[in-house]
Amino acid sequence: MDMKWVETFLVAAKHENFRKTSELLFLSQPTVTAHIKHLERELGISFFKRSGRHVYLTEAGRRFVPHAEKLVESYYDEVQTLESFKQGFQRKITVAVAPYIASAILPRFLSSFLHRYPKIEVMINVVKSMEISSELESGRADGGLSRMPVSHAICKSILQDSVILAVPPSSKNESLFFSFSSAPVID
Repeated sequence: MDMKWVETFLVAAKHENFRKTSELLFLSQPTVTAHIKHLERELGISFFKRSGRHVYLTEAGRRFVPHAEKLVESYYDEVQTLESFKQGFQRKITVAVAPYIASAILPRFLSSFLHRYPKIEVMINVVKSMEISSELESGRADGGLSRMPVSHAICKSILQDSVILAVPPSSKNESLFFSFSSAPVID
């Protein structure tokens, strides 16, 4: 089974229009029709009912949509895994990271991590801190970096960011600004 046939089927199923499918996939309309016919012939079932210029999904077509989506997703996941393997990676981890951490803190740690573990491919998924928990629970991330505790996860503080207050040496407001130093430290 050719994966292009399945991809063509999914677009055609969504739009129930072979002309629109051909435009979206940059294929000729006869090619779209051929893809669908090849797929139907290989699986031995009709996915579309044709009525003049219109096409409609059959019950079999509606039932096949979720399976076709899984096929395509699995196929491309495996292609990506093989590509990573060809590049020398033996493992892949995905880290959900809050935006501030991704831009300000992560770069200094990532370089060191990649040097220490060169055969691990690291994917960074930048999400809001409050979304990290759902990323972990759903399996879309293997770990997360946040400035706030994450529910339903084992959490460990790995960095205490210091914030340094600076004023010019001749500032009239030096005492006012340095009164901040008596305020509680925010991690």
